[in-house]
Amino acid sequence: MAFAPAAETLLVVSYDNLRATGPVLDDLVVKRPGPGVRALGLVMKGVRKISDQVPPYTKWWSDQNHRIVEQLLADKAADDRAAGGTTNRLLVSIGDSSALGIGASTPELSYIGQLTDLLTANSGAATWSAINLSMSGARACDGIDRQLPLLARLTDAGLAPDLVFCCLGSNDVFWGNGNRRQSSNQRNARLRQDLTKLVNALPETAVVGETAGGSTRAQLANQAIRTASDARGLPHLNPWRGGASKDDDRPRLSEDRFHLNEVGYEVMAQTIFDKLASEGLLT
Repeated sequence: MAFAPAAETLLVVSYDNLRATGPVLDDLVVKRPGPGVRALGLVMKGVRKISDQVPPYTKWWSDQNHRIVEQLLADKAADDRAAGGTTNRLLVSIGDSSALGIGASTPELSYIGQLTDLLTANSGAATWSAINLSMSGARACDGIDRQLPLLARLTDAGLAPDLVFCCLGSNDVFWGNGNRRQSSNQRNARLRQDLTKLVNALPETAVVGETAGGSTRAQLANQAIRTASDARGLPHLNPWRGGASKDDDRPRLSEDRFHLNEVGYEVMAQTIFDKLASEGLLT
């Protein structure tokens, strides 16, 4: 499905008050950029340009999600009538702007889009589809309160994913939890608590991605992710540390110098795929 930016104003439906009946999924939420991003956008053209991708990329993934759900439900009904198996496989993403592909030239070149292509190309007769529940600016609490309830609705509809990839925490690290009155120790404790709670809420089919960056807070976040994942037996990795090739000197950052571009997401997707293969999760 080719990407075309939407010209009309986006109508988004809140995750709140999830309906027991009606569509399996609501449209994804466009979260307004925080004051830090807005301030940078006033003085840095690259930040403003990449930030402007958020509404149309979110809309593209919302439309894609609805299409995939309808197709999988139709295929499931046909398989049930034929009493046969299915070769459909489902990947669900719990994430933030990077999972939406912000920074890439098109949303399907996010790491989730490119990972889905890698899975299909290396899974024999199986065809993988991705449902992306990610939200730009999402923090761990958004994963718990907004994204995981939608994952539960997919499961209730008979569309339990074969694989969930969760990569949240970078916004928690960079922007904090919104309470500037807390001490540094209190904020760090909240960071560890939120990420531990997120990992503990994930399904057994989850693989967990660590956060980007090498700051002290990023290290604290990643330690919390690793500890909670190990306690549950969930595979985890740092997808941001894909090895550089001496034969590939293409830039990997987008114009805002924060998000990756499609090359960076390609490396990220390959890093995740290699981890899945090493864990025997491709069969």
